[in-house]
Amino acid sequence: MAALKYRFFEPLPALQPQNTPVAAADGLQAIVGKLQGQITQFAAYPRLFADTTGSATTRSWTVPAGVHALKFRLFGPGAQGVAGQNSGPRSGGGGGGAGALCEGTLIVSPGEAIAYRIPPAGSGSAAYLVSDSGNARIVAGAGAQGTAAGVGGAGGTAAVGSDHAARVLGFSGRNGRGGFSATLALTIHDDGGDGADTPLGAGGRGGKDANGGAASGYGAGGGGCPAGNTPGSAAAAALILEY
Repeated sequence: MAALKYRFFEPLPALQPQNTPVAAADGLQAIVGKLQGQITQFAAYPRLFADTTGSATTRSWTVPAGVHALKFRLFGPGAQGVAGQNSGPRSGGGGGGAGALCEGTLIVSPGEAIAYRIPPAGSGSAAYLVSDSGNARIVAGAGAQGTAAGVGGAGGTAAVGSDHAARVLGFSGRNGRGGFSATLALTIHDDGGDGADTPLGAGGRGGKDANGGAASGYGAGGGGCPAGNTPGSAAAAALILEY
């Protein structure tokens, strides 16, 4: 049998109702035929829930009927880039660090309310799923901004409590790249550092005597820029559930 594949950004097809009742007179073959369509569709195309709307408040998602396990990806917010300085020594600003990533499987019960927080991009606040403290801690930290002196921002850190350690992995975010200055024919060029990437986000490119580039996707950092320009914005935090 061919291996089943999925992609997080793949659009789901329109699923057709498969609710023909099983009659008492049905044999095994008829029962299998009535259930096969539903089973095949959901095995090949998992249902998805995604939240990228940044908010400082805790929200919740209710586990649907029949669901006992969730695959998830949780991205912390990226950091925006920074503008550089014109003196002491001058430099392009550092790129923003990427948010941390936590991914794995949660064992759940139908009707259970799953708490989570997805803070705004560039907020510096961590994203979390289930709880932000204790043994149920699953936290994807935010990336940090770099400095005007050209140091790239640090990536966010991940934390996984002991309740989930066997089924959840945490990965620190990548650091943003540093900015620099170069003198060519007595003309000084200031370059901002690139923002850090994530598995589902592209960091903004550093501005070369120009504005920094904006990050895209989830959790990536914005690009830095020289003084007098505008640094790039960061990418949003995100929670993606597959069930």
